[in-house]
Amino acid sequence: MQTDSSDSPGVYLLPPIAFLLFLVAGGVVEYLYPSYTQWLAGWLHVIVGAGVMVGGFYILASAFHLFMVAGTDPLTTRPATVLVTSGVFQYSRNPMYIGEISFFVGIGILSGSYWICLAAVLFGLYLRYYVIRREEAYLLRAFGEEYVAYRKKVRRWL
Repeated sequence: MQTDSSDSPGVYLLPPIAFLLFLVAGGVVEYLYPSYTQWLAGWLHVIVGAGVMVGGFYILASAFHLFMVAGTDPLTTRPATVLVTSGVFQYSRNPMYIGEISFFVGIGILSGSYWICLAAVLFGLYLRYYVIRREEAYLLRAFGEEYVAYRKKVRRWL
């Protein structure tokens, strides 16, 4: 089923922009009220933080690539033309958001900042209660039973 070209999820604060806003807010609070702690011994926090960042970026890039191959737009202000269900979308209905949150948490671990980790949690709540709620309602309108069947097979997160 294809969507009406005037319909979209209607999320106008795009998730990548929200990501940057939450990250900057976490960084500002960290600057004003330092919370630095080295959670893991030695260089382990660098390795774990960087690993979480790389893993998150890989998931995000894989999901984005699948959207490009399918010929549908990942922007939440534009209509979806295809319901992507392959690749990383077989394991999660929101791999782009899992990738973004993982990347964000990796920054928090790498920097040792409780504030940046808290900002990552707040970003996740923004995604869950604002973005995903709108996207799911839109996908149900746009793809009907195809989306219902997909939603029954694949979890929202992991």
